[in-house]
Amino acid sequence: DDPLLPGLAAAVDPVRARALLADLGADEDRVTTRLRAYRPGRRAVVEVGGGSASIFLKLVRPAEVEALHRNHRFLAEHLPVPKSLGFSRQLGLLAMQALPGSTMRQVLDDPTAPVPGAPALNALLAALPEPPPDAVACSPIQQVRRLGQLLAALLPEHADRIGQIVSGIGTEAVPATVPCHGDFYEAQLLVSHGSIVGMLDVDTFGWGRPGDDLATMLGHLDVRRAGGHHAQRIGEYAGTLLRTWDRVVDPADLRRRVAAVVLGLATGPFRVQRAEWPTATAHRIEMAQRWVDSVRRVDEKRLINTSASSHAHRAR
Repeated sequence: DDPLLPGLAAAVDPVRARALLADLGADEDRVTTRLRAYRPGRRAVVEVGGGSASIFLKLVRPAEVEALHRNHRFLAEHLPVPKSLGFSRQLGLLAMQALPGSTMRQVLDDPTAPVPGAPALNALLAALPEPPPDAVACSPIQQVRRLGQLLAALLPEHADRIGQIVSGIGTEAVPATVPCHGDFYEAQLLVSHGSIVGMLDVDTFGWGRPGDDLATMLGHLDVRRAGGHHAQRIGEYAGTLLRTWDRVVDPADLRRRVAAVVLGLATGPFRVQRAEWPTATAHRIEMAQRWVDSVRRVDEKRLINTSASSHAHRAR
């Protein structure tokens, strides 16, 4: 049992899950349940399968479930988001339709499968409707100081480097003016034959900054590439996205945000208690440093170009 997710025990119990399917109009003789994702005290996802039907149950804290239900109902009118089939405020449980396709993470792991290009990702994000005025997605930069303190406590021998990264990223100075998914990376997209057919986990939908979703995607891809998962294919794909998005948003700001995302992902190996977490965490800290260094290179290139333009203007 998870006291902060009171619906979890019911969701993984096939008998109670069968009753839930029946309430939703799918009367199955035999039901199976599978825990697909779990963050203790925060959220869980359970797949409930029957002979002819399958749904997903999302477990959140009870105070959050009604807003999540509204997000799914609202976004499903505009985007391929799972429709809400109903919710229980008492259990903090949301029932959602199952969508077709494979996650883009799985597609990237298959060298023969086509991957949606940058135009498809751009079109998906452009289709996000305006969120409610009070829904603001958290910027990755806003988390940096807290994450830096945590990482410095975990790996004090890297405290100086972490401090330099945090300083290099800086504070959030860009207003939240565009609709934002809020956690936009390859495992959140469902793909079929190279087309995006689903977008998952819309809990974080709200107003964000132009580079937030793009940086989240790039940061996750960079960490996955560094983990050795089809590194060349993922690296080439991420490189194409970066070159495209450099023309869409401020390249220096984008890199600051990617550095912040990678720094956030540096806590992952410790959180899941990987045996080699100190080494894996230190490697991700080094990756975040490289993104900060790339910000300086972009700024230097701008300075050189500005100076050259000024000299050319005076020469005329």
